[in-house]
Amino acid sequence: MELLSCRVGALLQPLSLVVVKDNVVKDLAAIVTRTRRTLLDYLFYPRPPSLFLSTRILGMSSRILPDSGGDGDAAAVKEIHGGYRHLNQSSLSPAKKRKLDEIANLGSPSNPLLLLPASCLLQKGFDMITSQAKSSPEKKRSRPFTVSIEGNIGSGKSTFLRYFSAVPGVDTHQEPVDMWRNLEGHNLLGKLYEDPQRWSFLFQSYVQLTRLNIHLQNTDNPVKLIERSLQNNRYCFLESGHDSGDLQGSEYSVLCEYYDMMESQLDIGVDLIVYLRSTPEVVHARMLKRGRSEEANLPLDYMKLVHEYYERWLVHHQPHKPPAPVLVLDANQDLDTMKLEYEKKKSVIMGHKTLPS
Repeated sequence: MELLSCRVGALLQPLSLVVVKDNVVKDLAAIVTRTRRTLLDYLFYPRPPSLFLSTRILGMSSRILPDSGGDGDAAAVKEIHGGYRHLNQSSLSPAKKRKLDEIANLGSPSNPLLLLPASCLLQKGFDMITSQAKSSPEKKRSRPFTVSIEGNIGSGKSTFLRYFSAVPGVDTHQEPVDMWRNLEGHNLLGKLYEDPQRWSFLFQSYVQLTRLNIHLQNTDNPVKLIERSLQNNRYCFLESGHDSGDLQGSEYSVLCEYYDMMESQLDIGVDLIVYLRSTPEVVHARMLKRGRSEEANLPLDYMKLVHEYYERWLVHHQPHKPPAPVLVLDANQDLDTMKLEYEKKKSVIMGHKTLPS
């Protein structure tokens, strides 16, 4: 096998892409001269040659092991930098273990080489996109009337979904919080709240993967309600993370390119957005009352920040116009009043009526 290495400044600063060639590799030099989008397009070619993606993020290096297709192999992480855990090395083949050790030995105490779990999660997302894009000759696939339920922590999104889960013909999907709290024994949600600057990139990588899975799940029902969306992740949480400094420039760029690729290759659209609008003070009190351990120390200022970015996106259409009409409901009201609102707006939420402009 031949190793080809090049320096590419258009996507990340700095970024080096190393491709392991099996006698069938496209002219990498030609790809490098193209746009940053073209580089990512190359990564998404159906079953490209095995590759390492090496980036320097927050002063550290990361590499993806070539993936033979096994989920266990893709999740392997070498613990050679404080705080990152070895997720699943026990499932590695002997050859992969040797390669893992070789890569780890390339580092030094002053410049450790780290296998980022985020990189593995991104690779899983890439594989999912490639698989879905190849499954149909058409770019877009048929889907049910899809509604994204948006709102701050404690605004009543889960309650909304429980209410409509009893309606015939409706498929509901709550946020996979349990998955975020237990990824191979790791509580990513808890880590995010403890140290957002350190864990935001990893957490958002996994969130995008889990949201993509929900968007792509098939249903025989005509209506699909989902708790938050990939669009929410892109235009609320990635924007707020970048503006606050929790996501560094290169991390933000990677996640944005990841989203752009999903949007261009797959049908991740929504037909309606229900915005459960609330004041930060009300939802902060509700959050403390429900007693999730990860949220115990979340300050009111964080709720104000989430509220601000929801308002920017769904009310002021910044930084991007919402992808669907927005139905705004006053979520400060009590549960009985909210149920009456649900009934009043049921025909719109079910797609039987269009939202007045």
